[in-house]
Amino acid sequence: MSFSLDTRNVKYLQDYAAALRHHDSITPIRNSNTRPIAERTKQHFNIRKHGDAIIVRLCYTDIVTYTPDNRVTINMSYHSTISTRAAIAAVAGVTIQGTNPAWVQDYDHKYYPYKDNMQLEVQGYRTLKIIDPTYPVIHTLNKKAMNALRKDYAPFIQYLKGFIKLIGEDGFTDELVEGVAWGMLHYRALELATGTHDHMHEVALVIAKEARNRTRYGNPLVRLKDALACFDKHLIRAHKDTVLTRSTVTDGRMVKDRYACAVART
Repeated sequence: MSFSLDTRNVKYLQDYAAALRHHDSITPIRNSNTRPIAERTKQHFNIRKHGDAIIVRLCYTDIVTYTPDNRVTINMSYHSTISTRAAIAAVAGVTIQGTNPAWVQDYDHKYYPYKDNMQLEVQGYRTLKIIDPTYPVIHTLNKKAMNALRKDYAPFIQYLKGFIKLIGEDGFTDELVEGVAWGMLHYRALELATGTHDHMHEVALVIAKEARNRTRYGNPLVRLKDALACFDKHLIRAHKDTVLTRSTVTDGRMVKDRYACAVART
């Protein structure tokens, strides 16, 4: 079960002038400088003035900052939660969707990846323009290059297919995969896959264990398609510069990079 902040009584602050008026209209809690932005019982959700800036804080994070140049800065820090996104939407009228990554809706209903301390310029009522947006990068698989790469490892792929067929999808018991070295995958798997029969057997066990551990429900199974997909991922990771094509998305679509993990790893 998850809980989110109740923002029904939160006043929408269109710009700096509105934020300043709202700040000045709130009487601080007795014996403190805390000005709750909505219900006075919710002191963790408050508004304050720091220099010329008007800052809205939720718990320990300054989530919205208004400055006299009519710019709004949004910030979630490490708290990309339902409550934080709801609070930013209620106060500043900025829509944020998703968590990893989070996407911010621009004034023209396009979406761009969220970044901490993202600045927006007020255009009008619930209309803010992102200043210096970040454009997402995605990678696509070059199938021709990938097929050529698979041919280089054809003997091992055939061995893997025969190995799984011989053992059976449900034959990879805990005893069989016990002690299989996970670490080898990251730096020696492809080298050993082109080696001796014993080396190929060692790599096949590691691939099978990885595919087996990805099974979510029921008894552990090693499906051939899952094992081949696991091996493909290691091929892509090792040869990303050859088989992946990088492109930048500038049309405001929310996109997902299927190969982000392969690119991130060295």
